[in-house]
Amino acid sequence: MFERQFGGSFIRMTLEQRVQRLEDRAALEDLAALYCRGADARDAALFSSVWHEDAVWDVGTHVFCGRQEIMSAVAHQWETFRNMQHWTSNSRYDINGDHATGEHDVAALTTLADGSTVLSGGRYRDEFERRDGIWGFTKRTASILTTVTLSAPDQASPPA
Repeated sequence: MFERQFGGSFIRMTLEQRVQRLEDRAALEDLAALYCRGADARDAALFSSVWHEDAVWDVGTHVFCGRQEIMSAVAHQWETFRNMQHWTSNSRYDINGDHATGEHDVAALTTLADGSTVLSGGRYRDEFERRDGIWGFTKRTASILTTVTLSAPDQASPPA
């Protein structure tokens, strides 16, 4: 038996429970990474795979409900932004059986339609569920805390 402190209280865990917690954490870390990889690579199948069918994606200015609406929203991003590169760090997960929450710091380097490049920093707050043995997002809330313009728009052709 092993005792570990979680959120100010001690929890007794068997070896099997500790291994399960590690496996769950690894699965949640994979989801966070696959979200970024799918968005940045513009891989619809990969990006779609991280969401449960009834998931919610709250991007601050809009809330998208259900995988179909989420996929339409990311397709619009892919049409609008020339390039995206996301990084997550300082991840923290709270796992409780088949439910979990997570929080991550995020940085994103984005080339906008006009050719300008911005670096944004923010936070993801996540809710996950394991359904039929598979973890997936049930909700992701993205908050942008800061944005810095790194380069100006393209000046390739003068305005008409």
